[in-house]
Amino acid sequence: MEYYEYNYNLQYVSLRLGYKFYSKILNFSAGFHVDFAVSKSEGGYRGEAFATYHDRYGAYLTFSKDIVLYKGLILEPEIHVNPFLCDQDKRVKTVDYEGVFLGLGLKLKYRF
Repeated sequence: MEYYEYNYNLQYVSLRLGYKFYSKILNFSAGFHVDFAVSKSEGGYRGEAFATYHDRYGAYLTFSKDIVLYKGLILEPEIHVNPFLCDQDKRVKTVDYEGVFLGLGLKLKYRF
């Protein structure tokens, strides 16, 4: 039996570049995102410790709706989809499909 221990605690800084289209029915945005790892995951295999990190990147889609609460005060619930790729090993330059993030968001905006 082989013993393997892994501590998965990664933190990322995310940058987005995209376009947002506003309409009366639904807002839509699409673009590209890059997540830079700012911490490492640590693990061990047969007593050997290692540390690794990987950056993620891919496209994103966001659907939202503006709801006017009071004059310039706007509530904007949103749903976003982020499929992403990942550089698992910087030395080998391999790229793997990691999955899709689905999320909900809620923005509170004020327009002057």
